[in-house]
Amino acid sequence: MTDSTKNDFSAHSLVYVPHDALSNPTAPFDYNDLDYLKDLQEHMWDVMVRNRGIGLAANQINLNASVFIMKEMQTKQPIFCVNPLIVSTSEEKELMLEGCLSDPGMYLKVKRPSRIKAAWTNVEGEREEHELEGMNARVFQHEFDHLCGVLFTDRVGGVKLKAARKKQAKLLNG
Repeated sequence: MTDSTKNDFSAHSLVYVPHDALSNPTAPFDYNDLDYLKDLQEHMWDVMVRNRGIGLAANQINLNASVFIMKEMQTKQPIFCVNPLIVSTSEEKELMLEGCLSDPGMYLKVKRPSRIKAAWTNVEGEREEHELEGMNARVFQHEFDHLCGVLFTDRVGGVKLKAARKKQAKLLNG
C-alpha cells in the first residue's frame, strides 16, 4: 500500500537464533488502534509468506508483543492471535517434525498435545476461543512457545539437538 498513514514496520524483519528477542517472553499487547493492528497483521503475513512459513510470532521480527499469525491449514487463511492463551490440552500427544523460520535448516521431532482449546483476541479486537487439532494445534503451540521465550529446540534432549545441529551445519554449509 502507498497510503502515507500506513505504519512503517521496515525495522521489523525476521531475526535468527541466537537473537535475544527469541529467548525472552513477550509483553502483553495493549492496543487501542485497530488500524495499527491490521497493518501489523499484514506485515507479519507478508514476512511469513515470503519466508515460506506457516506461523510467525512478533518476537521473530524483533517486536516485543504477545502476538502471532498462523496459516489455518484447511482454508489457508490467516489467524491473527493477540494475547493468546492455551486454555486446555489433550492427554494424547503426537511426535512430529518441526522447523522454524528463525532457525533455518533445523528440523526436529517434537512431542506436543494433538488437540488444544485456545483463546485470543482477533484483529477486530474481539475475543475468540476455539478447539484446534492436528497441524493447527501444533502451529499454535509452536508460536505460543515463541511468545513465552521458548524455542522448539528447547523441547528436545541434548543428544538429539546436537545431532540435528550437525545435520543443519551440513545442509547450510554444503
